[in-house]
Amino acid sequence: MQEKIEKDRLQAAMKLFEDHKVYFHLEVNPGAYYRNAVGHVDSVYVRGDGPFRLFISMKEPEGLIQIDQVTHCEIDPERVFVIGYDDQQRLARMVAISFQPFSM
Repeated sequence: MQEKIEKDRLQAAMKLFEDHKVYFHLEVNPGAYYRNAVGHVDSVYVRGDGPFRLFISMKEPEGLIQIDQVTHCEIDPERVFVIGYDDQQRLARMVAISFQPFSM
């Protein structure tokens, strides 16, 4: 169930993905998404006091995902969704991370 971000809880949930191969879904609205990108997570950081910024550093391939202005999350045992809404409460940005590929 989607909830407002509690920084420490989200940080702890995201840390579980460190040192693992994972799948990402990254979405920016209007207009773009990337589904089932694969990476090996090095480290994850949640910054700010709300809205928040999320940084995901990867080792393989080497890279960085940064998403800012996020306010909500959904935390499941196998995946996490981190979401930001626009001023009309429409999905503006989202990153999801999972141990399994996302359905197409």
